[in-house]
Amino acid sequence: DDYAKQVVDALVAAGIRATFGESNEKVGAKIRDALWVQKLPFVVVVGDKDVDSGGATLTSREAPKEQRPMKLDELVAHIKAQGAVPVVQ
Repeated sequence: DDYAKQVVDALVAAGIRATFGESNEKVGAKIRDALWVQKLPFVVVVGDKDVDSGGATLTSREAPKEQRPMKLDELVAHIKAQGAVPVVQ
């Protein structure tokens, strides 16, 4: 839980809205709820392997069956790039 909260803090510090899900539901149920009920574009999951590697696993609504392990700095950059407003010249 401590590392997951550090991931949330890093996302928030980068200007990304993020919360820590502390419910007793199974991980699959939390992901389904976040993607399809709350309609969030991304879910970040932190498991034991992620803690060991210093990263997190990203699941997106666009590709819900694809889980992408990423380093924390890559994760922040990816989410920020996806949410960036295009510049029209």
